[in-house]
Amino acid sequence: MNGGWRPRTVLFLMFCLPLFAQNSTVLDRYLAEGLQNNVVIRQRLISYDKAVKALEIAKSLWLPSVSLFSTYSHGEGGRAIAIPVGDLMNPVYSTLNQLLSRDIFPQIDNVKEGFFPLRFYDTRVRTTMPFLNPEIGYNRDITEAKLRITEHETNIFKLDLIREIKTAYWNHLTAVEAINIHIAAQKLAGEAKRVAESLLANGKGLPLHVLRAESEIQSIEATLAQARADSQKAAWYVNFLLNRDLNTPVEVDSVKLPADLTEIEVVPPTERDEVLLLRSVQGINRSLLELNRSDWIPRISGMLDLGLQNSDWAVNRESFYYFFGIELELPLFEGFRSLRRIESAELDLKSSELDLKQTENALKLAAATSVNELKTAFTNYKTAESLLKTAASYARLAEKAWNEGAGTFIETVDARAQLSIAGLNANICKFRVLTALAEYERHNPKTRPAK
Repeated sequence: MNGGWRPRTVLFLMFCLPLFAQNSTVLDRYLAEGLQNNVVIRQRLISYDKAVKALEIAKSLWLPSVSLFSTYSHGEGGRAIAIPVGDLMNPVYSTLNQLLSRDIFPQIDNVKEGFFPLRFYDTRVRTTMPFLNPEIGYNRDITEAKLRITEHETNIFKLDLIREIKTAYWNHLTAVEAINIHIAAQKLAGEAKRVAESLLANGKGLPLHVLRAESEIQSIEATLAQARADSQKAAWYVNFLLNRDLNTPVEVDSVKLPADLTEIEVVPPTERDEVLLLRSVQGINRSLLELNRSDWIPRISGMLDLGLQNSDWAVNRESFYYFFGIELELPLFEGFRSLRRIESAELDLKSSELDLKQTENALKLAAATSVNELKTAFTNYKTAESLLKTAASYARLAEKAWNEGAGTFIETVDARAQLSIAGLNANICKFRVLTALAEYERHNPKTRPAK
């Protein structure tokens, strides 16, 4: 046989063995692009901004409110009240005129005064301010908790998106490396066919060797076509997650697997966003309970008016006025509605506590499972790497034996097949390690994205 088959075997191993030199900077760039372009994250950021504005509104309720009011009114007719001024004063005026012998005091008519004001204006600045109102404080606490919930929901979605992009990218790299493995196997099968044809031409080979080599090449071509289709689908999904055109080329970069897993351990879920979110929900239920219990606390607020009022838009010293007041509100009886609201809030609080406990247990299980799956995948990867080296050695020995006339063509075909299978298995095991690592990072609170 041609001695060039051995260097090709070395190249084949270079495609199969995951001897990575550096971390994937391409994946880091894709993660940043995916987080920046994702439509759902943009929507959640808008919701977060709205929650911030709602919190600012809730805090501003403790500040005084100042408003300007102005009215102008004029009316005539309708009901009126009779004032007998003439009947009361005319006898007195007549007596005085007689005593003084002069008509100093004239006779006057009775007066009829309407209820409508005549050309009356009232302009005032009203200031109101709450002095004691538990609802304002509890509503502010509830709004703060809702803001935290929005933040945790955004972080949860970011973590899920990061894991999804990583897995999709690993799928693409796996498909690309599978293509390289099949291409290398195709070259080896083509070289074997060329050698078999040469031996047959020299009278040292058999026609079945050529047919067997052709059959192997056709089988590899079919598998290679499927691998290329899988690579295309994986690239489409990566572009979909990055929110860009599906036909955009996906860069291939080298990555580095962890040297060992001694530092991998189960991380307690106490700081997981899922737990923090449920704690915020629990805080909302607790605030609602305290809010319902505060019905017996009086609501006290104050009011101050500073203004002008007069007729015909006249402004003088008598036009200025001030008016202040203090209002107290204390419900005495509401048909036990307040008591029922308290009981309902207590049930909601108990339910949220159970949800928190169940979620913590589920997250502990998921974290422990991710660690176990990562260690198992890493062990399988090491085993697959060892099997690949063994298959490569077996392929070299089979080729050498056939060169020396001590082996058969079928042994070389079997050796190439085992080498391809071992290479694909090593590639799959590597992908499983990367996927398990992405799952472990998803369950590690230290990998939470920045706000």
